[in-house]
Amino acid sequence: MSRLRVALDGRPLQSRPLGGVGRYLAGTLPVLAEEVEVWVVLDGRRPKPVALDPRVETVWLSAPPGVPGLGWLELAVTPWLRRFGGLFHATFNTLPMSFAGRGVLTLHDLAPQRHAEDFRPLTRAAWRLYMRASVARARAITTVSQFAKGQIVEHFGLDAGRVHVAPDAVDPHFDPGRATAAPALARSLGIGTPYIVALGGAPRRGLPVALEAWRQARRELGGELSLAVLGERALPAQPGLHPLPPLDDETWATLLAGAQALCYPTRYEGFGLPALEALASGTPVVCAPVASLPEVLGDAACWAPSPAAEAMVPVLVELIRDRAWHEERRQAGLARARAAASWRDSAGVLLQAYERAAA
Repeated sequence: MSRLRVALDGRPLQSRPLGGVGRYLAGTLPVLAEEVEVWVVLDGRRPKPVALDPRVETVWLSAPPGVPGLGWLELAVTPWLRRFGGLFHATFNTLPMSFAGRGVLTLHDLAPQRHAEDFRPLTRAAWRLYMRASVARARAITTVSQFAKGQIVEHFGLDAGRVHVAPDAVDPHFDPGRATAAPALARSLGIGTPYIVALGGAPRRGLPVALEAWRQARRELGGELSLAVLGERALPAQPGLHPLPPLDDETWATLLAGAQALCYPTRYEGFGLPALEALASGTPVVCAPVASLPEVLGDAACWAPSPAAEAMVPVLVELIRDRAWHEERRQAGLARARAAASWRDSAGVLLQAYERAAA
């Protein structure tokens, strides 16, 4: 009996380094390939992806230079899908509008709808239009948390049975054992110890809040606290602040494992994978109970009342001063990460969605 044929939008695998969606695909693809025939559709204008499972076929499709990703879906992917004849998994929020075949849609969050201020007007309008059209035409929808599912069901007026939760999981290289190599790595990057880490990227991640929380905590702790900011090069020079370019997974996992904390004043997450990766690395997370974070982190986080600097500073200072509490939070985080879903669990939900879409 022939197996189901599934093509996936593989562009997230072409990011350097991988973002959260790329990790999601890299983690689930080997399991998916055990059960279905998998084709990964790639943008011919972008870099080669990370090494893929040998059972996965790759298809390179190009669009004219300057055509954005939504245009690539229409001009390059849809004609190929018509010849392919199988199921298409839109892995990053949008199905092509010109595709009338069987589709599974993964929505990772509703940021364009819930945090419009983080997007340029034209980008926001395009995402909203495509997401609504994609939801209407998808035969099955998956997302990464119960929180995100609730928002999707409410916003689009869907039956809850149409939306399946296939959560993010942690890759094995996020491991507390890496902490032993972290001091040498920090020295090589010019980072003083002790240090905490924060993330650049989308405005909703709250980097200005993290910077102010670190400044205030540094003053209270007598100036002996550095901050490493991942993925943010253009920051004003100041003692103890270390903006870093995007790092490869191994380097980031080691740096994270050696940090005293992840300062994570995000306002909105569909899941919050960096926080779970920090827990798995033995690094406590200081954040507010917003969006999906209570679901993902449970009682393992160092909760601040709100994602504001004045709310986060007391928690951050206590965590670093009180070594017993720090160790208790570290152990709670490791236990939470061990109990989290695996990529195999998530792939199992995706396979169920494929079966529903193909029926």
